[in-house]
Amino acid sequence: MVPILPTKGKTRITSHIDSTVLDAFRAEAERVGTGYQTMMNDALKAFPSQAEAPVTESVLRRVIREEVADTDGQANPQADAPRSVVLLCQRPAAALLS
Repeated sequence: MVPILPTKGKTRITSHIDSTVLDAFRAEAERVGTGYQTMMNDALKAFPSQAEAPVTESVLRRVIREEVADTDGQANPQADAPRSVVLLCQRPAAALLS
């Protein structure tokens, strides 16, 4: 038996991915002519930088409006907010102002 040599910088894993997510990556990869695993890897690489994206003035204003509305007894807009907005709301105030 010939041993399998690992590709430098990559690790083989087993993961359970939702079928709809996998189908979407496969369809898009076929459309643009690349591998779906490459697209998934690129998306995973991009995620940390997107989570740490700087807060723009428009995002900050929207979050403040949503939080003020929530304290007035209206529905909590965070319940259906994108993850980036939820993460933004969890940042310390000093991070929002810098």
